[in-house]
Parts: sequence; structure tokens; C-alpha cells
Amino acid sequence: MDIDLLFKIAGVGILVAVLNQVLSKAGREDQAMMTTLTGVIIVLMMVISKISELFNTSLIIVLKNQKPEIALLCVIASSIIMLTFIFDELKSVINLINSLISSSVIDSAYIKIILKVIGISYLVEFGKDICKDAGESAIANKIEVAGKIVVVAISVPVVASLIEIVTKLV
Repeated sequence: MDIDLLFKIAGVGILVAVLNQVLSKAGREDQAMMTTLTGVIIVLMMVISKISELFNTSLIIVLKNQKPEIALLCVIASSIIMLTFIFDELKSVINLINSLISSSVIDSAYIKIILKVIGISYLVEFGKDICKDAGESAIANKIEVAGKIVVVAISVPVVASLIEIVTKLV
């Protein structure tokens, strides 16, 4: 098991607990509950991805020995099925994020950029893993580099705004 997963889950738990306490003390119990729910959904998504990896790995091992030409198709199909389940859960998380954005003072354009970056990162990881499963590590590396370039390009407005704020402070 990857120890990073445990640290991520612990980090989410600590962050959610602190946010829950701060929001509860501020009299915003509804947002505290929504924050806790979001934390639970995030942890479930992390665990579901690991279960998906376990399922994919066991399926690949069995099929590579029996029918190697079908193994890659099964990996792609099972990954798409798992993504479909996760996308249904993401709708509720996105609705929660939208409600939190509307009640905060943060510009929604920046939040949209951050959400795009997260989505691109997941898609790049998904594409990279499929290429590695197919034995095409060179293509997987190129997908990863292209994804990083796209993330940097999309993040330019946020970085520019951050630089502007820092220069105003100095």
C-alpha cells in the first residue's frame, strides 16, 4: 500500500476537522457540515481509485495470461466505468463548491481555473496510465509533459494576479 495515501487521508481529515471547528465556532454549522461531507467524499474518491487500480491489476494479470489482446480493452472499459461512478459523485462536490464560492469573497474565475487544472490533471493521469498499461511509456511521458504545459498555460491568470497582489504589498 502506498503510504502517501494514508498521509493524504490524514491531511484531509485534519483539515476538515479544523475547518469544521472554525466554522462551528463562527456559527456556520451548515457550512461546517458541508465541509465535513466534502471531506468524506474526497476520501472516498481516493479509496475508490485505489480499489479500481486493484481491480484493474487483477483483471490484467488474469487476462494477459489467457487473452493478451483483450487485456487492454478491459482495462480501458473498467477505467471508464469507474470514472462514470466518480463523475456522479463529483456533481454533488461541484454543487457544494459553487455554493461555497457564492458565499465567499473569492473571485469565481480563479476557482474555475483551479477546477480546470484539477480536471486536466486527472485526465492526464488517466491517459498516462492507459498508455503505460499498453506498454507505451514514451507516449505516456509525452502526455504527462503536455498536461503540465497545459496546466501552466491555464494557471497564468492566477499567477499574474498573485504577482500583482505581491507588488502592491511591497
